[in-house]
Amino acid sequence: MAASFRPRTVDEAVERIKWQQYSDKAVFGSGVHTRNVRGTPESADFSDNEEPTVNTVKVGPNDQLMKCMNKITQSMDQSTQAIQANISNMHDNVDSKLRAVQEEMNSMEKRWQRELAEIQGKGTEERTQ
Repeated sequence: MAASFRPRTVDEAVERIKWQQYSDKAVFGSGVHTRNVRGTPESADFSDNEEPTVNTVKVGPNDQLMKCMNKITQSMDQSTQAIQANISNMHDNVDSKLRAVQEEMNSMEKRWQRELAEIQGKGTEERTQ
């Protein structure tokens, strides 16, 4: 009910909070459950000469973690090889299509040269007649 309750005034809200605190103390035997807010240290020294301290986590040998990492590494290697194979196939496909286009262009050029020679030959025959 407390979550669905909407107070009409500030006084009513404060009264509701007081009753909630009283109920919490009665049920749980302690004060109101609030977060612990720490104050700032009064003599904070932020000099640049000090080395920063970093908490280190000591992790012992974990076989399960190593197995998972090995599986992930193998999977990534297989994926990389598959991608490289696909790229190689695509490269070969593009090369073969490029060769086919070049052959077609060469045959068209030869045909145009023959047609041009025929046209030029007819032009010289008409002049001689």
